[in-house]
Amino acid sequence: MGAQTDKIDQETELTSKKDLGTRRRGLSQRLQSPLSLESNIVEERLGTGKPLVAQDDQDDKSPDIPEVPATRAVTPAKAPQTRQVVPKEKPLVRKEGLLTEGMQLQNRYKILGIVGVGGMGAVYKAQDLRFASVVRLCAVKEMINTATNPQVREMIVRNFEREASILATLNHPAIPQVYDYFTEGSRSYLVIEFIEGQDLEEYLSSIDG
Repeated sequence: MGAQTDKIDQETELTSKKDLGTRRRGLSQRLQSPLSLESNIVEERLGTGKPLVAQDDQDDKSPDIPEVPATRAVTPAKAPQTRQVVPKEKPLVRKEGLLTEGMQLQNRYKILGIVGVGGMGAVYKAQDLRFASVVRLCAVKEMINTATNPQVREMIVRNFEREASILATLNHPAIPQVYDYFTEGSRSYLVIEFIEGQDLEEYLSSIDG
């Protein structure tokens, strides 16, 4: 009976030592984990050493808002520029240096008025004073020599005289008759038949109108 009691006491003592060792190991593991209130709550609830995120912390986190890509500023298209059409100005008509009414050329041709003005000269209505008993009208065409080189000026005068001589030989109802030609200074004159009526420009204007 005494031997059996001793055996029971030994087994009881061995069991106590095992329980004590188990408790010590559990305590040691607990000391290795953080000793915070949150960790103790997590261990008590889940029985694990993993941290548990509090629900309040999850609620505090705002949902991720997707980033809106930056919009590129759109520059409004420029209106097409309209090109302003400027009408071409008509060439200026020479008015300075014109012969005035009453002036005489070669002491023979009296200027009665201006028929027309061009870029190179003018055409005058004149009276041939050589015929004193009658009024003989004629047209005097003026051509201005603008060359500055003396040789060129001389060549222009020769060409004018040659042209006048050729025109004097022509005989046609549509061509006015040439009476005379001469040169005074920088101007050459061709005396031709004066024909009453409209000129070509006036005639075309009357048709268009």
